[in-house]
Amino acid sequence: MTISNFLQFCGVASVLAAIIALLSVFVSVNMKKYFSQIIWVLYANTFLFLFAFMGIYLAQIEEGGLLGTIGFVIVVLGVSFANSERKFGNVAGYQLATLLFSVAFIIFGIVSWGGGFFPRWVPLAWFMAILFGLPGQFIKPYEALGDRLGVIFFAVGMIGAGYTLFVG
Repeated sequence: MTISNFLQFCGVASVLAAIIALLSVFVSVNMKKYFSQIIWVLYANTFLFLFAFMGIYLAQIEEGGLLGTIGFVIVVLGVSFANSERKFGNVAGYQLATLLFSVAFIIFGIVSWGGGFFPRWVPLAWFMAILFGLPGQFIKPYEALGDRLGVIFFAVGMIGAGYTLFVG
């Protein structure tokens, strides 16, 4: 598989993962009742996002340098906590994942903004996702709205990144 084919695959993975994330915002499912069926969708989506992150990193590896590598390492750490039900002190695993993703996508956004591979609205969508989504993880009255807006902006950015990876 050539690098361009791999980047196209990562682009498709990015778009699919973003669509699944968007569906999670608009489709309400009783997690307790259907957990055994839904967990496989969550794991598959996490796997798709990993490929998307690999593509984003590889597409701008030269422009990103050490900063891009640090962002990629942080995103992989975040993925390891994404579906965790463990608590780390008073912080749930998914909250820790959100913090790590936020740091990683601030870094990816800076690298992408300066690198020029992705359209400027892609990192802007990631910044908006952090702006709206991160408070939703920790401020209870803002949780539903903030989480949804964060996912929507993040998914829009990932669709844009996926399309750009696919078309090169």
